[in-house]
Amino acid sequence: MNLNWLDINYYKKYGKQTDDLKKINHLKELSELSEAYSKEYNSRILNYDILKNSDRGNTIYNYKETLPIRCVIDYNKQWSKNNIDNPLARELWIDHNVLKVGSVIDYEHKKSKEKTTYLLTKQVENENGYDVFLMQRTNHILKWMDSDGIPQQCPCIVQNQTLYTTGITPVKYEDEGNAKESIILPSNKHTLKVKRDKRLIINENFWRVTNINKDTDGIVNLICTEDKYNSATDNLDEGIADYHNNIHTYKLEINTTPITLNVNETLQLDIKAYDNNVIVENPQINYSILNANILQIENNTIKPLKIGVTKLNIQFKNITKEIEINIVDVINSNNYDMLIDGSNYIKWGRQAEYNITLKLNNVIYNDVCDFYLTDINSNSTTLATIISKENNKCVIEANTNKKSGVILLHCKTDKIHEIKEIEIKSLWV
Repeated sequence: MNLNWLDINYYKKYGKQTDDLKKINHLKELSELSEAYSKEYNSRILNYDILKNSDRGNTIYNYKETLPIRCVIDYNKQWSKNNIDNPLARELWIDHNVLKVGSVIDYEHKKSKEKTTYLLTKQVENENGYDVFLMQRTNHILKWMDSDGIPQQCPCIVQNQTLYTTGITPVKYEDEGNAKESIILPSNKHTLKVKRDKRLIINENFWRVTNINKDTDGIVNLICTEDKYNSATDNLDEGIADYHNNIHTYKLEINTTPITLNVNETLQLDIKAYDNNVIVENPQINYSILNANILQIENNTIKPLKIGVTKLNIQFKNITKEIEINIVDVINSNNYDMLIDGSNYIKWGRQAEYNITLKLNNVIYNDVCDFYLTDINSNSTTLATIISKENNKCVIEANTNKKSGVILLHCKTDKIHEIKEIEIKSLWV
C-alpha cells in the first residue's frame, strides 16, 4: 500500500453523507470516499484504512500488554456468515505482519472497555496492506507443570466434541467409550514441550493427553481422554495435575553488586544454583548482555571488549539476576584494599579465626597473604600464637598463662599491609 497518511478530517468531505465518519457503514460509500481521496491527493487509500481510523474501527492488545493496536473486527459480516463454520469465531482485519496465527489478543469492548481474550486460529486472506484472520474467544486458562517442574499457564479453547472445527483442520476421534476433550493452544516454547500422557485439570475434571496435532502453524492441538483424580499428586487449589510430585524450587546465588573492570581484565563469576535446596552440579546457565559490543561471556568468565556500561542477565531455569558492569580504561593508579574479619578479643586458652578479603579497585581478587603477631610496639609477643594459616585466613590461640593485653595481627601481601588490634583477656571478663 502506498499511503501518505493525513489527518482523518480530510476524508470527511468526500462521498455522500460522509461529513461524520460514524455514518460510513456501506461498501459503496467507502468506495466513493476512497476514490475521491485518491484523485485529489494522488495517493491510493483502502476502505480498510478509513474504517480502521474511524469510530467503526476496533482496539486490541497483545495478551497482557498495554500498547493499543487498531484493527477492524467483523468488517465483512456477510463473508463471515457464509464462510465461518464455527459461530464463536470472528473476523479480524489488521495491518500486514502485525499478528500471526497463534497470536493471543485482548479485544477491548467499545462501551464497557472490558477486555476479552481471543486466539487467532486461521489466516483466511492476505491482501496488499492488511491481513484477515479468524479469531475465537478463549474459554479457559490451562495450567500445567513443565519438564523443569515450573508451573506454566496459557489461554486456550476447550471443546468436548468428537468433531471440532475452529478454522483448523478437523480432527476425528476413535470413540473408546471415554469422554473426549480438545484443547487448542498457541504454539510457543512452553506449549510445544507438552507431551503425550500429560495429565491436565479443566474445571475440576481430569484429562490425559493422548494425541497432539501440530498440523496448523502457530497452533498446538491437544487431544485428551478422561482421567481420574490423584489425591497424592494433584493440586485442585492451583488447578494443576501432577503438581506435588513435580514441583521444583530453584535458587540462584551470585553477588549482584555492580562490577568495574579494566578493559584488559577478566573476571570469573562465582555462581551457585540450587534445586529444592540441593546445589546443582554443572548447572545450565544462560546469559544475555544488553550491549554485546562491550563484553562477552566464555565459560562463566567476563571478557571485556571495549569501554562502556552494560547489564548482564544471568538465568537459571525461571530465576534471573542482573548485574551492572562498567568496563573502564586501564587504571594506572591501582587502589588496593584489605578487610580483616574476626573477633576483637580472645579469652585465655581460646581460639579465633580471622579471614581477609582483598580488593583491587573495588573488585575482589585472590593473593597470598602472610600473617604474624606483635605487641602494640611491633615487638614479638607471648600473649597469643598463630596455630594455623592459609592464603586468606589464620587461627590465633590466646595464652594459657593468664596474661592479658593487646596484640596486633599483621596481614601482608606484596601490595598491601593491614593491622588489626586484638585484646587478650580473662575468661571471667
